[in-house]
Amino acid sequence: MKHEGVPRRKKLSNELKGFPTMASIMKGEAVNKYKRRERKPRTTKNVMGEKALEKRIIIALKMKKCEVAKSGEQSTYNSHFVLNGMSDLIVFIPNGGVIFMEVKQEKYRTQRNGGLRASQVKFRELCKRCNLRYVVVYNLDEARKAVDDESI
Repeated sequence: MKHEGVPRRKKLSNELKGFPTMASIMKGEAVNKYKRRERKPRTTKNVMGEKALEKRIIIALKMKKCEVAKSGEQSTYNSHFVLNGMSDLIVFIPNGGVIFMEVKQEKYRTQRNGGLRASQVKFRELCKRCNLRYVVVYNLDEARKAVDDESI
């Protein structure tokens, strides 16, 4: 078996072919500066994700002295005891009651059932049968309004 030894070093000129700007700088030559392309202005509205909207709603409602329970991810290990379609937030209003609050993005407002899945529609009907308040909110102002209407 033949020992390959130390690999030969490539010629500097060959290595610099991959980096033409660096080669020009090392040789002391003038360097071409490339102007960056300007970005086109955004034409679409920046859309907030559902989780970020939930977080803002929770903070705003806690500032109104409400207690907010988040259902969903935390209870997946106990999924045998959680109802399908349960609302995202359960809001406890001091001297006002309880609201089951489903948070959806604005783009779902125009869809059938306001973007609710079949299991969420069943849960909404269950809340109605039990005389519990269930609201679907698409932004922070709607969540605040729902709490204000309940506490009156």
